[in-house]
Amino acid sequence: MANPYPLLSKYEPKACERCNKNHICTGTSNCHCFEVEITDKMLDYLACQYEDCLCRDCLKEMVKLQ
Repeated sequence: MANPYPLLSKYEPKACERCNKNHICTGTSNCHCFEVEITDKMLDYLACQYEDCLCRDCLKEMVKLQ
């Protein structure tokens, strides 16, 4: 899965756009967004709905909606 977010500096603290929970974004293939299997259709949806990172919990919830 390609990273749907622009490359960020390593371990950049972020607030999830969906739930506002703090999480760490590495902007690399080690980031939690690479651990969650998301369809291309869901990636397109997320890109339209959010401008920045979602936390692991929100990504997992979105996968359930696929």
